[in-house]
Amino acid sequence: GTIAVGAKETEELLAVDEPARFAAQALVEALRRRGVEVRGGAGVRHRFGENPMACDSCEVLAERKSPPLGEIIQVVNKVSQNLHAEIMRREGGGRDGMKALFAAAGITEEDTYLVDGSGLSRLTLVCPESSTKILLHLWNSPERETWLRSLPIGAEDGTLENRFKGFAEAGRVKAKTGSLTHVAALAGYLDHPKRGMIAFSVMVNNYNGTSAKARAVIDKLVMKLLEY
Repeated sequence: GTIAVGAKETEELLAVDEPARFAAQALVEALRRRGVEVRGGAGVRHRFGENPMACDSCEVLAERKSPPLGEIIQVVNKVSQNLHAEIMRREGGGRDGMKALFAAAGITEEDTYLVDGSGLSRLTLVCPESSTKILLHLWNSPERETWLRSLPIGAEDGTLENRFKGFAEAGRVKAKTGSLTHVAALAGYLDHPKRGMIAFSVMVNNYNGTSAKARAVIDKLVMKLLEY
């Protein structure tokens, strides 16, 4: 439907329903292209919950180490990579790890309800105050610079590349976006010329109108902080 006859070439991003199976099939195809005989098809075994998968009869043929966590988190935050965020939660301590982080930031279990790492679940509930406490905790942590480098910069890169357009002070914003249907959020830091770095969190729920208008209101609100 929406692509007219004679329209220019267009590109769309599609979600992979089964990432593990997709990776296994891609590996099989790559091996076969290089003349390696692969018998059978691509199989997938999943681990469930927080438990590692054991396999006494398995033999490791090859390993590939991921980039450092500081680089991975840039992908998560700059482009809002939900799959990476979910995997980081599972590999980085799961629920217990997140609870420990929240406790260190002064957040009680009554303040949040988390069922995933990406925030895509409607069951995950977080309030602006909790988000701000996390931001303050990370600001005071030894990993501050790594954390700050991971955040999109207003009107410059990542998910904020097309935000804060027309604002001369857009580059003072380093923040992470969040969005669902009729939900828009932005949390991060504003480099105030007089007050220093300000942590902020804005969440808009059940709004009428377009998401673009909701984001524009959030941008104006953040820029308004520069007047105080």
